[in-house]
Amino acid sequence: MPAVSVIMPVYNGGVLLDRAVRSILAQTLTDLELILIDDGSDDDSPARCEAWAGRDPRVRVLHQERRGPGPARAAGIAAAAGAYVGFADSDDYALPELYRVLFAAAAGDGAAAVKCGAFVLPAAAYAPPGPQSEAEALRRWPELRSGQYYYAAQEIAGAAILRYLSNNLLDNSLWTLLLSADLCRAVPFTERLRMEDSYFYMELAGRLDRLRLLPERLYLYLARPDSVSRSANPALLLERAAHDRELFQRAAALGQADTATNAFNRLARTLNQYGAGGERPATEADLRLYLEIITFFRDNMARYLPAHRAHQAEDPFAVRCFLLPRSDGTETALDFATVAKLDLL
Repeated sequence: MPAVSVIMPVYNGGVLLDRAVRSILAQTLTDLELILIDDGSDDDSPARCEAWAGRDPRVRVLHQERRGPGPARAAGIAAAAGAYVGFADSDDYALPELYRVLFAAAAGDGAAAVKCGAFVLPAAAYAPPGPQSEAEALRRWPELRSGQYYYAAQEIAGAAILRYLSNNLLDNSLWTLLLSADLCRAVPFTERLRMEDSYFYMELAGRLDRLRLLPERLYLYLARPDSVSRSANPALLLERAAHDRELFQRAAALGQADTATNAFNRLARTLNQYGAGGERPATEADLRLYLEIITFFRDNMARYLPAHRAHQAEDPFAVRCFLLPRSDGTETALDFATVAKLDLL
């Protein structure tokens, strides 16, 4: 049994995939396996994955139809043989000490979850074989000092994960997280294509006693402007609103009033951003989600307004009209009452 199984979903990874794989296989903790999940790639990624499996016996490859990163990670977890499970993205770079440090911290006293810091690598940076230490990374890219996830050495209760997320004190990435295999198998991944890692953390909050945070920064995240998580498109804003609603509900269920308020603030900001851009749902599915969120916001506004007396409007997100595209290229206008009659609420 390897000490660590590293799960890497792959979708059209290209040349960056080779750099990512190379960085995992060059870890100073050699007792690991790398599971590559080809998530329906339509470029040469499947062949690249198989080539790596042919070069190193620690690499295994799974192929599946396109389902998204959550189901891809779930498939990798099901196949993992390691005592602990870690995650990596196919366009990033892991510094050589990443899994040695994480595993030593976890296995030392049987911690079920540990997490370290990371750097945010400029999108244009591509320099194989890559830096070998935090210091070398900073020498190459001094701007990394202003783009990093850093944690003081500490332990937080599992339920506190929600509070940390609501205050942006914890990045919701999976790449610097190491979990015991048993815990990892118990936490489901959402089928959502966006923000699936943050939903995973919300699930962890209800199942984890403590999370150990480490000060080391041992992962380089490639900040690509075309990535799903960084694009400010209307569909993503709706997904963010749905995420904030979920965070609010979970915090409220745990009696975390401050966290629930922060989550509701986030939801209000996201809805304001959506409305300020003049956005309207483009599909029936988006319309359904939007109406669910608006209805949720209205139902809980009594809890929100007392803490924000500066709000004058009773309903700042009044729904006036939706335009739904039709197959012939025209649009159908629906007001709120009409939508309600269609049983889309």
